[in-house]
Amino acid sequence: RSGARRRFDPRAYLPPLDELLDALRDRAYVVKCAPGIDFAVLEQLGFDGEIEVTSLAGSVREACLWSRRLSAGGERRRATVLDTG
Repeated sequence: RSGARRRFDPRAYLPPLDELLDALRDRAYVVKCAPGIDFAVLEQLGFDGEIEVTSLAGSVREACLWSRRLSAGGERRRATVLDTG
């Protein structure tokens, strides 16, 4: 994030997510991203792993991209809900 604004287009990340995914291709990895990442753009970039969205106390906090080598049982999307109570 630069300044007070979140970046929702993964090509605007630093480094750009498309370049990072190219560099990590054929490796096991997890990348933490903004919670509002556009899933359709991820598909356009060729991401074929699992997307895990995590919420804490009812607020979405992050999205993690799990490489295909680390994804759980071929799942494409997963939600993890953490409660403070």
